[in-house]
Amino acid sequence: MADSKTSPRPIAAAALAAILTLPQIPHAANAASCNDAVTTVDMINCAAADLGAADTRFNAAYTKTRAGLDDTGQTLLRDAQRAWIAYRDAECLRQRDFARGGTMAPLLEIGCKTAMTEARTRELETDAEGLMTSDPNNDGVFWRAGSGIDATFDCENMLEARVGLVPRFDAASAKPTLTARIAIGTNSLEFPVGGNRQDAFCAADISLTITDSGTACPGIRADDGMCDAFHINWDATKQAFVWSRN
Repeated sequence: MADSKTSPRPIAAAALAAILTLPQIPHAANAASCNDAVTTVDMINCAAADLGAADTRFNAAYTKTRAGLDDTGQTLLRDAQRAWIAYRDAECLRQRDFARGGTMAPLLEIGCKTAMTEARTRELETDAEGLMTSDPNNDGVFWRAGSGIDATFDCENMLEARVGLVPRFDAASAKPTLTARIAIGTNSLEFPVGGNRQDAFCAADISLTITDSGTACPGIRADDGMCDAFHINWDATKQAFVWSRN
């Protein structure tokens, strides 16, 4: 049987506006019938339905990520997505060529697009969850979305702990600097980001988790995934939060 190339139908440009999305698949397949698909045509239709479902999830992730960006970020995301789509399509054509002239060629191409679209969707979903939000009333801190944790960190009150980044410019060295701020209720601790220092994080991707400090108060573990984590606990004598490191 001659190689018949499948070409998903694109979404109308007017519906996209400024949002760049992936093509929609015109065919739908019943999940039960796909379990028993035997002919090449049935398998292609089922694979196309899988790609359509992957497109839908991708479009949602793209829209959510884009909504959290400013104009510059949206333009960069659009350009990156255009480049990614061009790469995906070229790579999947390369994989289709493994079965050149055969009936399995379309399946290879569609399966490749589905796998790459799902992987790209996971990247965008991670980006959307990790987008920073600025607080204009708090010294230019960019708080990491979803970073908050709640516990009685001072042994008395339920407090929220969250982490943010503070970009600054050091006039003395004429260089930009980055500081991580960990706010615990109305208290806060600051740590430099970068540099070979005991009081500095190695990277800016910092997560907070609640730990058992061995005292009446739960503690906080602040980890950038690269250097030793910081451990933050309430010091009843000093009436302040103090940190230590592994």
